[in-house]
Amino acid sequence: MPFTKVVLHEPPYGPDDVDSDEDGGQVLELLREGSRQEAVELFLLMAGMPKEAALETAALPGMEDVAPTLAYDFAVMDHGAPGGRTPVDLLRKVTQLALVIAGTASPPFMVDAAHRIVDVLPAARLAELADQDHVVPPELLAPTLGEFLSR
Repeated sequence: MPFTKVVLHEPPYGPDDVDSDEDGGQVLELLREGSRQEAVELFLLMAGMPKEAALETAALPGMEDVAPTLAYDFAVMDHGAPGGRTPVDLLRKVTQLALVIAGTASPPFMVDAAHRIVDVLPAARLAELADQDHVVPPELLAPTLGEFLSR
C-alpha cells in the first residue's frame, strides 16, 4: 500500500556550504573501534552542542547503547558528503503531503534545514514547536502529529 503522508522531524542536513565529511568519517571510525561514548561526543559537538553538555550527555546511561544508530544518520546524509548534500532532486520527487517539524530552541542548523526542505518539497508545510529543542516531550509532539495525520 503506498503511503500518502510524510513527517520529517528536524532532518539532519547541515548547511549546504559546510563540509562535514571529515568529522563524519571520524564518528564512523570511532564506532568501528568500539569507542561509542567518544563517537556520541563527537556527533553532539558536530550538531552544535557545547562541549561540556556533549561530554555530559554522551556519558548518560544508555547513550553508548544507541551510539551505533549514528551510522544511520550519516547514511541518510550520504556519510557526511562535502557540501551538506541536502538531496534536493530526491526531495522534489516526494509528492505526498509532508509535515516538517522543528523546535524553535533546537540548534539553528536543524531549524534552517527544516526551512530549506519545506521550500523544496512540493506539498510541505512547516510546524515550529515553540521553545522546544530536538527532544520533544511526546505530549507536546502528539497533537501536531495527530492533527496532520488525521486529515
